[in-house]
Amino acid sequence: MTVDHVGGRGRVAEVDHVAVRPSWRCRVCGQPWPCDPAKAQLIAAYDRIGLCMYVAERSVEAAHDLPGLAPAVAYVRFLAWARTARTRSATTMTTKREGE
Repeated sequence: MTVDHVGGRGRVAEVDHVAVRPSWRCRVCGQPWPCDPAKAQLIAAYDRIGLCMYVAERSVEAAHDLPGLAPAVAYVRFLAWARTARTRSATTMTTKREGE
């Protein structure tokens, strides 16, 4: 099953690696979501702000489904990687700045 997400700048991308609730494990590979393939697909689909907003929303949902998940663990799992992700728009902006 794939899910279409509206990413940054109006793009629509298919994300195959989606979470199964309430376990928050990947439907495809069974790893804790977001798994590495999900991260790669989400990075391709969103600009940095959109990505952070999307995973922040998912972290709130996961907090309800996984009440034993420690806040620090939830932050690393859902948010920390997204804050440092090199999204398509961030890469384009860096390339443009270097070429100026």
